[in-house]
Amino acid sequence: MSCAVDFYLLPDESEQSLLDYSCKLAREFCQQQQRVLIKTADKTMSQAIDEALWTYDPLSFIPHAISCDNDNDEQAILISHRGEESGLFDVQINLSNTAANAEQSPRIIEILNQQESRKQAGREHYKYYRQMQCELKHHELAASDL
Repeated sequence: MSCAVDFYLLPDESEQSLLDYSCKLAREFCQQQQRVLIKTADKTMSQAIDEALWTYDPLSFIPHAISCDNDNDEQAILISHRGEESGLFDVQINLSNTAANAEQSPRIIEILNQQESRKQAGREHYKYYRQMQCELKHHELAASDL
């Protein structure tokens, strides 16, 4: 399976910007009837993105769940820090410290901010995806894009 990877570089160091932009993209993909996996680094980040999805748009519901042993495989947006997700997803939004599984989705979104540790992880992910022969794109965002 070939994949396309989009790297979005946010203009600040804010964790909230990461969450907000992830919600924005997840909502857009969900509206396009695409199944989304949001890959997080740990349980705390999974809970933070869960809360952000509940509060992102007070006028609409973004259907989602945190991955657990009794997952609903049909969930439109699945949040996971376990790394054991089964099935295919239309899109993966990767907020974790490890590269996403390029064979699990035709499209991967890497959201980075100005924190040096996150940018360094992004560089490592870029190398991995290049080795996997994914199509790579880079997008620098301005504050107005958030």
